[in-house]
Amino acid sequence: MYLRPTRYFATDHNKQGELLLMSTLSKNYLKFSPEISEKVLNCLKSDHLIEYDEEKGPLYETILYNNGFLYDSEYDESKFVDVIHKTHIFSDNWLYLTILPTNNCNFRCVYCYETNKDEYMSEQTENSILEFVRKNIRKYKYLRLNWFGGEPLLHKERVVHMSEKISDICRENKIPMIGLMSTNGYELDIKTFKKLIRSRILSYQICLDGDICTHNIQRPHYLNSDSYETIFDNLKNIKENVKSGTFKIGIRANMTPFVEDHLQSHLEKLAAVFGGDSRFNVYFQGVRDWGGERIKTNKPELIDNEEFYYKKWYDIASSLGLNSAESLEFAPVYGLCEANLRNGYVITYDGKITKCSLASYNEQYKDVNEIGYIDEKGKAIIDEAKQSKWIVSRVTSPGCYNCYIYPICCGGSCPYMKNIQSKNSCLPIKEMIKAHLRCMDAKGKIEKTL
Repeated sequence: MYLRPTRYFATDHNKQGELLLMSTLSKNYLKFSPEISEKVLNCLKSDHLIEYDEEKGPLYETILYNNGFLYDSEYDESKFVDVIHKTHIFSDNWLYLTILPTNNCNFRCVYCYETNKDEYMSEQTENSILEFVRKNIRKYKYLRLNWFGGEPLLHKERVVHMSEKISDICRENKIPMIGLMSTNGYELDIKTFKKLIRSRILSYQICLDGDICTHNIQRPHYLNSDSYETIFDNLKNIKENVKSGTFKIGIRANMTPFVEDHLQSHLEKLAAVFGGDSRFNVYFQGVRDWGGERIKTNKPELIDNEEFYYKKWYDIASSLGLNSAESLEFAPVYGLCEANLRNGYVITYDGKITKCSLASYNEQYKDVNEIGYIDEKGKAIIDEAKQSKWIVSRVTSPGCYNCYIYPICCGGSCPYMKNIQSKNSCLPIKEMIKAHLRCMDAKGKIEKTL
């Protein structure tokens, strides 16, 4: 039997010199002692077929084979990735709904691409969306409901009420629901939070851009000069007064050189309050030019190399006792934006069905982004020709097949960039994956294999 080493694996070493491996296709983790590490790496980097004999060959080959790091030479693993990719795009297992209850926001973040408009969802639109869910939910096995904006909690009553109703519809039809929210956290008081988690809105992304100094400059409230303390107090109240272990809150720092200068003290403060609490995780995101006028006017300094920041700061966060890169998910198709998916929809405050909130603010692509609408009776009217431009994706670079993150992004994570704008959409996550490996190991989540 002849074997070939997989192309789809990440590797790093811990402080003890042990070799850490993760398959981005099988999602298996392995750890080898320093004494065997060089032989394992040479095996994985071999350009030649490996003659495999389980009884006579070295044990590490058997371990690699059983965990998906070696595979039958007759098998084309890139084609298997393509099957997973297409299955994921056209599957009816999940319905992905991102709802924008308002285009308004109470923050004026210096890098934000959105324009604040006093636009809110009406009761009629709410009823239409609820009727759409009621009529269609049994077509799927799961619902992923995501609240976005604007700032969704500026329309708090509508969000709470719709979450309750959609949760009830799913429960009545025995369809599991996963609820998420991207919020600036300013209006996430303890009373609101308890109502939301009762309706299965259990995953939150909230940004604190460094300490009070950097955050209040990058993410100012439009009236209150100190947005940081309100957000921090809300998070602290949730930690201290909500006993449930079912929710997750990701605290994200949007990275610029200015933020990095104050990041150490910020992480130390977070560690003092949230360290050791698995419900709170810390993430980092490099600030990019996502468009809009504010980034041109404010001209925040953008970082040159996102990967360098991920390599450095995830380890620091982990060393302080914070949950960080080990909480990140790297598995086949996980890097795909929901705009890639046939059943992935962004529903605006006025009932329009779109694919991408970012494209909504670009006049050149606004029309192709609006693929339909929900009528008053809850029927989704969709232009399939427009939708096809988002979900039919082709690999344009042969190098994608040989890249170890190909199972994660499938050659194009962002269809807005790749399909609509014809730009490169490569994910800057290679150092993030290595940080994930190191943090997993530091938290004792990878057992030594040999």
